[in-house]
Amino acid sequence: MKNQYVGDIGDYGKYGLLRFLAGRGIRIGVNWYLTKNDGSSDGRFTAYLERPDDRSCDPELFDNLKLIAFRNDKTVQMIRDTGLIPGARYYSDLVETGYKEPQAREWSRRLWFNNSFLMLADADLLFADPDNGITYQKEAKHSGSEKYVIPAELAEYYNRGKDVVFYCHKGRRKQEDWEKTKTGMRKYLRDAQILVLTFHRGTQRSYIFLIHPDNYRKYDRLLSEFEQTAWGQMFSREPVAGNVDNGCESMRLNECKSGRYKVITLCGSTRFKDAFMEAQKRLTLEGNIVISVGLFGHSGDEEVWTEGTKEMLDDMHKRKIDMADEIYVINVGGYIGSSTRSEIEYAKAKGLPIRYLEETTE
Repeated sequence: MKNQYVGDIGDYGKYGLLRFLAGRGIRIGVNWYLTKNDGSSDGRFTAYLERPDDRSCDPELFDNLKLIAFRNDKTVQMIRDTGLIPGARYYSDLVETGYKEPQAREWSRRLWFNNSFLMLADADLLFADPDNGITYQKEAKHSGSEKYVIPAELAEYYNRGKDVVFYCHKGRRKQEDWEKTKTGMRKYLRDAQILVLTFHRGTQRSYIFLIHPDNYRKYDRLLSEFEQTAWGQMFSREPVAGNVDNGCESMRLNECKSGRYKVITLCGSTRFKDAFMEAQKRLTLEGNIVISVGLFGHSGDEEVWTEGTKEMLDDMHKRKIDMADEIYVINVGGYIGSSTRSEIEYAKAKGLPIRYLEETTE
C-alpha cells in the first residue's frame, strides 16, 4: 500500500468488504504494508467517485473517500481517523528497511513485523495489504521484498491464532499459475481453509482468506451474504480446491434445496458427453434442477489437463454433490471409472439416493 493509492477504486472495494465484516462482529486488524510514494500514476483510478450509481454499494464509505481521494496530502491515517471500520486496529509503519545488507534488511523486517503483531493483537482477522500481493520467491533479506507479503509472515499470524486475509492480484499470471498462487499457503499451513473473493473493477484484485477450520463455516456464510448485497455486482467468489471441511459450502449454493424442485447432480466419465447432455435435458423436463460437469476432459476440453485443473474440478464436483438431493450416474455400457466411484462413495457417505442410467449391481 502507498499513501498515493488512498481513495482509488481498489480502496472502495477493500474497505467495503472490511466494513461489512466488522459490522458482523469481526474485529479487524489492518497492516497496510505501507511503502513510500513513487510518483507514478498508480492510485489515480478515482473516476468511480463521479459515478452516482457506484455510491449505492456503501454511501457512507463513498462520501468519505471522495473527501480524501483528491487531496495532495492524503495518507492512510486519514482512513483510520474516519472510523469507517468499526473497532479496527491499524499498523502503518513503513515496511522499507533502508538497509542494503541482506542480514540487516532481514533483521529490520523482523522487528517491523513483531511490532505489527503487538499493535494488532486483539483483532480476529488480520488484513495484509502489500503493493504486489504475495511472493513465494523473495525473502525478507531480498531487495524489493517490501512490496510483498512473505508466506512466513502470514503463517506466523495464523499460528498465533489469527484468521488472515491478504491482498493479491492475478496480473499477467496464466490461470494455472494463479491457481497455484491461491493455494500456495497450504505448503505452510496444512489445515488452513482458503476462501477467495475477487473485486472486478479496474484491475483484478483478489482477497485470499486463510481461515482456521473452526471458523470456516462462519466466514463462508459471511462472504456469501456479502455477495448478496449491492457489492455483488463488483465481487465474486473463486473456487478453491482442497478445503477439508466438506460439510460446508456457500449458503447461497444450498438455497436451491429449499424449493420444490429436486436437485440432481450428474456423475460419470466425461467420455460420455452426449449421454450427459441427453440426461440433463430429460431430467430437467421431468421437473428437476440438474447440475452437470463444467468441462468434458475426455471429449476434447483440453483445459482440464493443465496442471492443477483436474484436481480442482474433482473437488468442485464433490461440492456439487453437497448441493444435491440425489446423484445420477452416467454409466454407459456399465463403465464406472475411479473418479466416478469416488463420487459414488462420497454420496453414499452423505446418505444420498443414487440412480444409474443403466442397470447395475453396484
